[in-house]
Amino acid sequence: MQTYDSYKDSGVEWIGQIPAHWDVDRTKVCIKEIVTGAWGADAKEDGTDTICYRIADFDYQRRTVIKDKLTYRNYGNDLTANKLLRKGDLLLEKSGGGDKYPVGRVVLYSFDEEIATCSNFIQILRVTSIVIPEFLCYYLYSSYSKGTSWYCLNQTTGIQNLQIKSFMDLPACIPPLDEQERMVAYLDEQTAKIDEAIAQQQKMIDLLQERKQIIINNAVTRGLNPSAPMKDSGVDWIGQIPAHWEVIKTSYVFSNIGSGTTPKSGQSDYYAECGHHFLQTGDLNDGHIIDTAKKITDKALKDTNLKVYPTGSLVIAMYGATIGKLGILDINSTVNQACCVLPESNKISTQFAFYVYLAARQDLILQSKGGGQPNISQDTIRNEKIVVPPLDEQIQIASYIEDVSSPIESSISLALQQISLLQERKQIIINEVVTGKIKV
Repeated sequence: MQTYDSYKDSGVEWIGQIPAHWDVDRTKVCIKEIVTGAWGADAKEDGTDTICYRIADFDYQRRTVIKDKLTYRNYGNDLTANKLLRKGDLLLEKSGGGDKYPVGRVVLYSFDEEIATCSNFIQILRVTSIVIPEFLCYYLYSSYSKGTSWYCLNQTTGIQNLQIKSFMDLPACIPPLDEQERMVAYLDEQTAKIDEAIAQQQKMIDLLQERKQIIINNAVTRGLNPSAPMKDSGVDWIGQIPAHWEVIKTSYVFSNIGSGTTPKSGQSDYYAECGHHFLQTGDLNDGHIIDTAKKITDKALKDTNLKVYPTGSLVIAMYGATIGKLGILDINSTVNQACCVLPESNKISTQFAFYVYLAARQDLILQSKGGGQPNISQDTIRNEKIVVPPLDEQIQIASYIEDVSSPIESSISLALQQISLLQERKQIIINEVVTGKIKV
């Protein structure tokens, strides 16, 4: 790789040395206009609605927005011209975020054939003449990867907010425009190759997961004896089942089905590094739960009357991005309001029940209600009919699924490791180019 002839100290620790002829200034010198998006009203579906991009539409790894499931909102006469997206706009996540991915991610809007805007959780940034949008997007991707957005956070509630002034005061490398163009061309080519390799790994993961799901569905609805007499279950997603099995409502199988709540996040004496486990849907991993991201204090437990659920309980996510996600508690834990907990039952093995609800997930999701954030209620889960074989068969089926799934899980794990390495490589390449460590 080529390097530049001479370097100077950027004065910024994470950037380090930069080419001597580059400038370092504050991000705000690169931005000529900042516009806040708008959420508008519910769609009327009468031809007057407008596409509204949300944070959920950010494809951060590819630094763009995706069009898989467009959201339409109605703005009447309130949608001003400057809120309409233009090709080359940068979309900045200013509200939302989480512990793993704080707010501050930026993507590029690169379409010019549609009329669209974005939600009020997004800030539209329009660049000055000293940078090209594609370069600044790559640079801000690099900056975010170094954790700079942590210095711009304001979180007094459960939602993180980005302090725009602080963000605009973050340092920015500013190479000459012709170099920016060469960098963008080089990075577009290199990242496209890496993204394609990632896509191939993801395709393999999807096929493996589909195979595993078929194994689970067949085992928990048909059993392990192919010659067993069958009968109609009376439930569409279940179909034919062995004649000696039962189909029972969840509420008749599990007693004391419950949920939880969230202690006030702004109250510092409610949360601690050590304390009672507090399970949120983000902790659910379609497997065994051995820890939670957050812990609550005795005071929080007392003030909120949160119930501590015992090990062996099955947890189902009721709404949000994780709707239908599952977990088996290997710890005693409280839960938030988005979790439905099915404590252990003497009628069904927890591990077998876990596989049954994996098979039933799509049926539960189809019963969800709501627009922006579909949810399944406790009543939906209580009324869900499930298969209940004799206990000895449940244990055999669960053991069989674990044995057959083990090599599939190993292959998935290897593919995920490969994706992680590819993403790390992409990040390194972008960092080195936009900070001048290599010359292109």
